[in-house]
Amino acid sequence: MVEYSNLQNKRQKLSDIIPLDTPFGIYIDPTNNCNFHCSFCPRNLDDFSEFAGHYKNMSYDLFSKIVEDIKEFHKKLKVIRLYYLGEPFINRDFIKMFELLVKEDICDRIEITTNGSLLSHEYSDEIIRIAKEYSGDIYVRFSIYGTSKDIYETVCRTDVDPQSIRDNISYLFEKRNSENVKNLFIYAKKLNTFNSENEIFYLQYRPIVDEVALEEPMNWSGAEKTDLLKESFSNEQRSKLEVHQMPKVCSYPFTNMAINSDGTVVSCCVDWSRKTYVGNVNENSLKEIWGDCPKTR
Repeated sequence: MVEYSNLQNKRQKLSDIIPLDTPFGIYIDPTNNCNFHCSFCPRNLDDFSEFAGHYKNMSYDLFSKIVEDIKEFHKKLKVIRLYYLGEPFINRDFIKMFELLVKEDICDRIEITTNGSLLSHEYSDEIIRIAKEYSGDIYVRFSIYGTSKDIYETVCRTDVDPQSIRDNISYLFEKRNSENVKNLFIYAKKLNTFNSENEIFYLQYRPIVDEVALEEPMNWSGAEKTDLLKESFSNEQRSKLEVHQMPKVCSYPFTNMAINSDGTVVSCCVDWSRKTYVGNVNENSLKEIWGDCPKTR
């Protein structure tokens, strides 16, 4: 399988392919709830519920409707990402949702992103079982926030022991290997803290995943007036942040959609405040929403 960090290397020139009759990818948020309260996450802003709606788990019926809508495109998507704003394993129907995607075979790749704290051995066993039935690739991405309990208590505001998270990931990795499942890739990532914590993370996770990576911290779209990194990063750390020049045109609105747990659809993968709202799958099909998207953009 291709390493997760290399998946984007085959990008096509946007001007050569738009408008698309079928999106490349869709985010589907099983829930906008989370068992962590990370200081850098917009979920903890005072006005989150005002813009993002009430905290909600997506119903299995709505998820099934979305899957049927995707089938109307009559073409496989490149990727469906089973996450967006929340921790997907909070939704008790998550495994059923994952299994339905595999059964219907409507995308080349499925991605799951999780903090790993709720990945029980039973869930891992189910993921392995279902992965064996899938013709495509599955990427499970673990968001790691630190290597000590103190960091989790300070940054994530949780009493979850990071060792239990590492144990959960290790079990999935060993189970995957023992079952010889070739289409399941395990990836661990952490925000770059520009200190010795990075190396500790590498040492802890390299033996139990296929790839480890550092990601650069960023401020979420719609949170321009709030410094979400202030509580998590010291002034010294923040001074080391690279300032990347933003592209003149973002490709995502032309190639992807994100479906919130209540069925509302936005065209930006970091738009928690729904400023790029383009429709609602409770009211229209995804094909109708996608067809109308260029008019709203």
